[in-house]
Amino acid sequence: MILVSLTVLWDIRVHRIPNIFIVFLILINSFNLFLFTLTGKSDLSATVIVLIKVILIFLILYPFFTIGALGAGDIKLIMVTAVGCEDPFLYTFVVFVIASIMSLIRIRVSDDAKCRFFLLQNYILNSFHIKPFYQYETAPKASDRIKYSIHLSIPVFIALSLYYAYYYLF
Repeated sequence: MILVSLTVLWDIRVHRIPNIFIVFLILINSFNLFLFTLTGKSDLSATVIVLIKVILIFLILYPFFTIGALGAGDIKLIMVTAVGCEDPFLYTFVVFVIASIMSLIRIRVSDDAKCRFFLLQNYILNSFHIKPFYQYETAPKASDRIKYSIHLSIPVFIALSLYYAYYYLF
């Protein structure tokens, strides 16, 4: 959780998730999976099923990366944190529910609902006329992209905190 916290802080400050954080999270989760399998808390088949689910999550999220709706670091962070969960699909679902709530709050607070609707409308219309993986514009101007972005590392941290709280309390 400390490393995920550092990742969130770094993402907020620099708007990027460094690969070194992802590598450390992979090493930590690999060690935990190995330890759980070795001690008998988890069997090998359950570990393989979790890894297959994480690969499926990548395949589901990759098209969103290709259109620019998600960053590569966000997808890697979701994948590497989902490995540590018993149900990666539920965890990913919770991450995106939290992100959706954050997005709705941001739209309401910044009062840019008309702008967001206009960008979505343009994307839908252009994707039918141009090509299947048309780049999704998240802001009216490229310079405003950071202003309108949501740091997906925050919902990842919240979802992971909820998961561990539930896991250790119940």
